[in-house]
Amino acid sequence: MSLTHTTQSSSTASAVRPVRVLVVDDDGLQLRAVQRRVRDNPAIELVVIDNAIDALLAIGTLKPDLVVMDVFMPGLDGIEACRRIKANADTRDIKVVLASAAMTNDLIATARAVGASDAVAKPIDVVALALPAPEVQTAAVAPSRFPSGTIAPPIAAASAPTMRGADLLVAMLEEAGVEVVFGLPGGAISPVHDALLDSKIRVVTTRHEAGAMFAAAAHARATGKLAVVAVTSGPGVLNSMTGLATAHCDGVPVLLLVGEVPRAAHGKGVLQDGSSHGLQIVEMSRHVSKLALEVPRASALPHLLRRGIATALSGRKGPVVMTLPIDVTTAQVVRPRTSGSITMGGFVEPESLDEIAELLRHAKRPLILAGSGVRDGGAPERLRIVAERLGCPVATTPKGKGVFPESHPLALGVLGLGGHPSTRQYLEKGADVIVAIGTSLGDMSTDGFSPLLQSATLVHVDVDARQIGKSYAP
Repeated sequence: MSLTHTTQSSSTASAVRPVRVLVVDDDGLQLRAVQRRVRDNPAIELVVIDNAIDALLAIGTLKPDLVVMDVFMPGLDGIEACRRIKANADTRDIKVVLASAAMTNDLIATARAVGASDAVAKPIDVVALALPAPEVQTAAVAPSRFPSGTIAPPIAAASAPTMRGADLLVAMLEEAGVEVVFGLPGGAISPVHDALLDSKIRVVTTRHEAGAMFAAAAHARATGKLAVVAVTSGPGVLNSMTGLATAHCDGVPVLLLVGEVPRAAHGKGVLQDGSSHGLQIVEMSRHVSKLALEVPRASALPHLLRRGIATALSGRKGPVVMTLPIDVTTAQVVRPRTSGSITMGGFVEPESLDEIAELLRHAKRPLILAGSGVRDGGAPERLRIVAERLGCPVATTPKGKGVFPESHPLALGVLGLGGHPSTRQYLEKGADVIVAIGTSLGDMSTDGFSPLLQSATLVHVDVDARQIGKSYAP
């Protein structure tokens, strides 16, 4: 079957549309070699994409005559991608050729079983695959939507402006209100540090990655904003683990950006491979973060970054880890057009609030125990107003120190580690109603799980439902 068609005009002049070929390969060197091979050939309109997922999204828009796809790719391999192309009624007629540097008879049989018209060994000869021999010499030029040899963004016009992934990441951080990035430069994270040079964001280089994490956590506590740390792969991210675990335990919003080796090098024994084939940084971080993920392809970067920022700042705040393969941060990305915002919140039923207020109003020896969760969003001022209106004494946990002025007549001081005798003495004389808010009621904040806190009426309020009832029966 010919992959070109000819339209005959009234003047008998003919015009042949170029054969549109989509080449999908995660190896940038292979893609550049293909681009050089067809650069001066007007008979082929070439588009290259570096991963199968974007290719599947783009095929409906590109409508290629031929798809040449690498078999072994991260995320989604060529065999499965070919099967999906052939299973779709809109794309099943597209000719698909699978390619591999390690082609075997079994692989050829598998390729044909999923619908591929052929399976070839690399290097790929696109001209021979796309054009029958006579057409190589006779095909003419026709207008095309995509310049030959360009990397097409998925489901986007060819003229859509692109920018480097690292530049888009930094621009989105600026829009999110990030003012400072802490960290240490290194090879795999260098595109991000390079983009930071051209931004308004201040970069603080620390002597150790753990210091960067603790400095960022302090910045987040002082400003209430998202803090960002950028470190490189291997020892860079491993050095930051203690600070990451601390931010997780304390509920501090820190975004940890980790450089990673190129996706094509994953599992090949390269230096500082932190992927699932190497150190498994994502799996390691998942236990001490709210969210840990690797950005699988350049087009997913802006969406996953938005998700990471929203996760760090919503609910019980906490750290988020994103690993960034260097081929993702250096790739050209179409900036997505998005609208709206992500918001998450919680509330207490009005009936419960009325009941709590009534309990405090009639209590003889009430106590409010305020934790670090009362630090943000104007809560300290509201706490002072409520305490004064009810004449209720206030104690704070060690992490909540400062949310209520200790010079205030109603201040009892800190309960727990490094606490004040005044707080302990108040509890020893008995408290009939205790409202604990914004604290997990751990051993450090309860004076070693003091039974004095298990009063006749204990009210526990926290944004994280997992903390309720963990240590005491409210």
